[in-house]
Amino acid sequence: MVATTALSEERSACSLQESPETAPVILWLQGGPGSSSMMGLFTESGPFVITDTGIPKLRESTWTRSFSVLYVDNPVGAGFSFTGKEQGYARNETDVGRNLLEALQQFFTLFHELAENEFYVAGESYAGKIADWSTV
Repeated sequence: MVATTALSEERSACSLQESPETAPVILWLQGGPGSSSMMGLFTESGPFVITDTGIPKLRESTWTRSFSVLYVDNPVGAGFSFTGKEQGYARNETDVGRNLLEALQQFFTLFHELAENEFYVAGESYAGKIADWSTV
């Protein structure tokens, strides 16, 4: 899970938002299933683009100017997500949704100042099914 907006004093220099404390929160799911949301972060809507030389540079147009965007590698095991226990991996679609919901609950526990902000789920392809499973 990667939060692209600065949520603390120490990271405020990285913030690209005008008002992060009231910005709506978007959960971005890449789809797949099993595709890393880092693709969306670095090639579609994130604050940085990776240049041909491998150096990140600020993107001119990014969702993070107006929203707090959470890029989640889902299901567990996709992209940079991992677990140290075999039972942490999803065995069916209900597990995928349940794991995602638990991750969101943990996120909003850590960043409770965002819990009252508007919340949206966005993604592409198979992400629509994943978002639906998290309501189980």
